[in-house]
Amino acid sequence: MQNKTILILSIALILTLLSCNKTAIECLDSTENIKLSTQNNAINWTGIPNFSLPFKVIYAGPKNYQNQNQPLQHGFSHLDMLSTADPNSLPLQNRALLWYLVAFPFANQPWETIRSPFGNDKNLYKNHWNSKLEELSNFYPDSRGNKTPNVDLFVFDIERQQKSNDSILKVREHPSTPESIKKLSNEDFILTYKKELQSLYNEPIDTFKNLRKNNGLKFASYGDPPIMNTFSNITGNSWKDWTTNPKLLNYLNIDFQTNQLGGKLYDNQEFITPSIYFYNDYPSPLAEDYLGYLLFQVEANRAWTKKEIIPFVWLRYSGGLENPNSELKFIQPFMAEAAAIFPLMAGANGLWLWENPATFSRNENLNTYEHFINGLYRISKFKQFFDGNSIFVVETNPRDLVDKRLPVWRGVVNGNSILIAASNPYASETEETKLKVKYKKWSKTLLLKGREVYLCQFEL
Repeated sequence: MQNKTILILSIALILTLLSCNKTAIECLDSTENIKLSTQNNAINWTGIPNFSLPFKVIYAGPKNYQNQNQPLQHGFSHLDMLSTADPNSLPLQNRALLWYLVAFPFANQPWETIRSPFGNDKNLYKNHWNSKLEELSNFYPDSRGNKTPNVDLFVFDIERQQKSNDSILKVREHPSTPESIKKLSNEDFILTYKKELQSLYNEPIDTFKNLRKNNGLKFASYGDPPIMNTFSNITGNSWKDWTTNPKLLNYLNIDFQTNQLGGKLYDNQEFITPSIYFYNDYPSPLAEDYLGYLLFQVEANRAWTKKEIIPFVWLRYSGGLENPNSELKFIQPFMAEAAAIFPLMAGANGLWLWENPATFSRNENLNTYEHFINGLYRISKFKQFFDGNSIFVVETNPRDLVDKRLPVWRGVVNGNSILIAASNPYASETEETKLKVKYKKWSKTLLLKGREVYLCQFEL
């Protein structure tokens, strides 16, 4: 009888341990639910199950879908105007618009040629903005003939500022700069430039608002967050300075009376849009910093503002002077999944998946889009973590991750569970990394394979 009792208790203990082990961890592997298309210019939307997300996720990619429900049933909440195949059937709450070339009336104005706020024809600009807004409104059937388009999210793409003081001083020598301003001291000239440019940046937004008193939509200025987008200089300042020193703020978002975060442009932005484009491909050592760079754009700005942060994501390398050979080449699959998962794990309120419209007609493989969508799908399986009661867990700030070349992890706690995303961008493709993660008294050692994007839920 005693042996029988011991046997029953042993079996019960084993079943309990098995049950606990099953509920203690839930993971979704990066290849578990994805079927890649084998054809060029195709996105296999049906290769990933339908899902939804509690975020604003804007699709601004090519119109490679059979119907608009495919992106809207795969995590995306909005379609950008240029990615909308059928504007007649797209509900207002699903519309997003990025207005290109805001500062370009193509009339040889100082703002468009040398990024100067001085000597511009304001009436010419007002006419340009009025005309373009009316043109954009004609895209949607319910705003045709109106002065402004009916959309939910509206972003002004301006991108005409001199960022450094040295560059600002060069504007002084241009013939369009008034003589009275040229005579200012260097310090006063720089301050005047910054004030005038901030005011000029705000004028197209004011134009829109004056044309439509009850806007009912949310505005942003593309790539103009409190902390300017930066790749090469992340380690140039301490994390404390990046997150508390007003001297490092983007002057477009400064209240010049207090020298603190503010000003009319900042006040007019309902959400903030840093960009998290990547510049270098492996095996470049600079490529390995991509994940710390991504987190920096979100977390440095989250430290400054309570406004929604919706970063722009691009699935191609930006290239440019840093790496011209990679320009317009698609990023790696694990980078695409990381770009879908890690910003949300860092507290972003959504993502704007941008694409250069000039690439829409290219004949190429689009599997990178499927990897990004799969990343969204993976995090959708844990969307209960983002119900408004989230606690974001950051052990090492992004500046120090880059400086010390560390494996990356972020956690989100909700109730008695924690969701962990982790990756080691500094590993080789076959290298295994042991990574200890912890929250209060709970800890766990993870085993990462190569540069995979790990995503698992644990009970605390």
